[in-house]
Amino acid sequence: SLACAGDVNNDGITDIIVGTSQTEHVVNDAGKAFIYSGTDGTLIREVIGLTVGDNFGWDVDGVGDLNQDGYADVIIGAPNDQGIGSVSLVSGLDGSTIHYILGMESLSFFGKSVSGLNDIDDDGIEDFIVGAPSEDNTGSNSGAARLYSGATAVLIRTHLGAGLTDGLGGAVARLGDADGDQVGDYAIGAGGSDVTFPNAGAVYVYSGLTGTEIFHDYGSESGEQLGIAVSFAGDIDSDGRADVIAGAWKSDAGGTDMGEVLAYSGASGAILYSLVSSVAGFGFSLDYAGDVNSDNRPDFLVGAPLTSGGVPPGGAAYVYSSSCSNPIVYGAGCPGTGGYVPSLSLQGCGIPGTSVQVLISNGLGNAPSLIIVGPDQVDLPLGAGCVLLTFPFLQIQGVALDANGSFQITAPLPISPGITEIFLQAFVIDSGGQKGYSATNGVQLLLEQ
Repeated sequence: SLACAGDVNNDGITDIIVGTSQTEHVVNDAGKAFIYSGTDGTLIREVIGLTVGDNFGWDVDGVGDLNQDGYADVIIGAPNDQGIGSVSLVSGLDGSTIHYILGMESLSFFGKSVSGLNDIDDDGIEDFIVGAPSEDNTGSNSGAARLYSGATAVLIRTHLGAGLTDGLGGAVARLGDADGDQVGDYAIGAGGSDVTFPNAGAVYVYSGLTGTEIFHDYGSESGEQLGIAVSFAGDIDSDGRADVIAGAWKSDAGGTDMGEVLAYSGASGAILYSLVSSVAGFGFSLDYAGDVNSDNRPDFLVGAPLTSGGVPPGGAAYVYSSSCSNPIVYGAGCPGTGGYVPSLSLQGCGIPGTSVQVLISNGLGNAPSLIIVGPDQVDLPLGAGCVLLTFPFLQIQGVALDANGSFQITAPLPISPGITEIFLQAFVIDSGGQKGYSATNGVQLLLEQ
């Protein structure tokens, strides 16, 4: 595990904390955390787990200056401590323990995920959140995430998984202000959620001020494990609100188990875009990267631990810019058989001469369909709740959905100075629809010039 630690040595530069949860310096798998200077990379200090199998350092983060001594402090998770799990809040000044919290249930994996938070309880000191994805409160491995006061370690609030094997709290993250109330918010992943499909996963974003849900999203396919990782993403859509990224490392969007990363508007929960890859396990880990390429746009890191890179098991990390023009979902579709509304999505950036992935899902199995592409967005009612969302037509492409009601194609983007944006929508021939068809949402893609 790896995170920014804040300015631990008080030299004005942010330092780094690294967790090695299976280090055997004292006893087997006790674990360690190392804090390194952001100035020159020298080791500031190491903090050592003391008990067999603690896995101390499984996750780490900076938590601000909890004891108000002028030095940034850190949080370190040990999810197997005493067979329960724990977190330690450690002084940046001298490495002493400020707070130690033991989980509430055996085998809960408390401390598997940790994150500093903004000042949730308004006492002037940053707070923190801890995930326990194997707690059994609402069913076996339903999971939990708990927020604590950084000043006193008193429990502020608890979020519980919705049901059996949800694994809520497998990932947690500090966000900025997503809902515009001037208080920082936070995200929680539940990679095992079965709300839509088995192990499809879920991501939830909550108000730091009240703890109420701002938005959620559920995985769109069985086994993709959306929410295995969550992170702050900066302000991707430039609306003044914090945005969110979430990983679905087993998504088949780019190939079997290749993985996917979804970027969400913090204000609305709308999917701003998705990234797919041809490398296995893409999206297993995520982090905000600041502005790496100096374009005044947020960038972020994506980990893919199953990628061999020619040297199995290898693994890889990628840095992505959010500055490209990404697909924007607009409008709403209308239902067909069984009340199911098909969905249209694009994956990729609006760079002429490159390609994007066009995906239809949730349609009628084996049904013929039409994908229409136009230069303008319209809102033309067709009756029975169906709406035409683009006109006139630049292109109409006939396709056939598979048995699961899905279709995917790689589509080249035109190189034409006269075309600055395109709009897409799909119609599925479906006798279960009131008009004999169902329709998708629309997708807008700005083309960079």
